[in-house]
Amino acid sequence: MPNFLCSLVIVGMVALFLGGIGLILVLLWLLSGLLIFNRAAEGVIARHLLRLRYPTQQELARLQPVWHEVTARAGVEGRTYQLWIEDSDDLNAVAAAGHIVGVTRFAVDRLPSGQLAAVLAHELGHHIGGHSWSTLLGYWYALPGRLAWRVVRGAAAGVRRF
Repeated sequence: MPNFLCSLVIVGMVALFLGGIGLILVLLWLLSGLLIFNRAAEGVIARHLLRLRYPTQQELARLQPVWHEVTARAGVEGRTYQLWIEDSDDLNAVAAAGHIVGVTRFAVDRLPSGQLAAVLAHELGHHIGGHSWSTLLGYWYALPGRLAWRVVRGAAAGVRRF
């Protein structure tokens, strides 16, 4: 909440500077959070922000049986979510937006099925708990404040060099 309020102040200050169109800017910024609830926007987030890609047929053949087991045990419809791959040699996974479950190529290629199931179940738990929505909304609405902070830090560094 503090990050959102800081960002709201920043957006409000910019809106005051822009005059009448500034109010429209504030409203558009507030409404823009609704975009993350759109499936097409989720794909953009997965590709461009999270650097994920669709699984290959071989990766799908490995993931789908494990995913089916995890979602069946959780009593959740597995087709609700999209499986994505991060090209990384590290062990990691992500639950993002409303329907994205991403795992690293390392997890798919190297983990035994039981461990891969545990990773996928962990990420599914984030979705069921609503963590992925709240995290993404928090990130999005805190962005103007973070950008303003970077500008201030850059200006301060420039003043110190001068």
